[in-house]
This record gives sequence, structure tokens and C-alpha cells, in this order.
Amino acid sequence: MGMRTNKSCTNPLCLYTRSFLLCLLPPTPPLPPLPALTAGEIKMHPWFHGVDWTSLARNKAAFVPVVDSDTDTWVASVPAA
Repeated sequence: MGMRTNKSCTNPLCLYTRSFLLCLLPPTPPLPPLPALTAGEIKMHPWFHGVDWTSLARNKAAFVPVVDSDTDTWVASVPAA
């Protein structure tokens, strides 16, 4: 991949930084979005063949994290095995 340059930027560090940042940007034009799938379509995928979704929904979760608030995203308490 060739380095993209800008004539107003001649410092090597500036050139490398600009090149790196441009590599992080999405390609132009952007790729079309993936099609949205419904839960039913996902469940029908061959990878999930044999999953009993009704039974699975009735099972108790093996692990329920203890959180401090509705916005807590850190699992602070892990039950002993």
C-alpha cells in the first residue's frame, strides 16, 4: 500500500501520521450495509441446527452477574464454581 501524501505536509512524522489515520478510515465509497436479519432468520442458520429454542428459553441462566446499577457494565462479583 503506497503512502498517501499531502503537499502541505512535508514533515516525515506528519506524513506517516496522516497515512496511518487515512488507513483507519473506511474505504470510499462506503460498503453497503449488511442485510438486517430477524431473530427467526438467525435461528434458522445451519450453525444453530438442533438447538431447542423453546427448551433453551426455559432454562435458568448458568451465570447471572451482580451489578451495582442499571448502567454498570463491569462484572464485579463472580460466583464460586
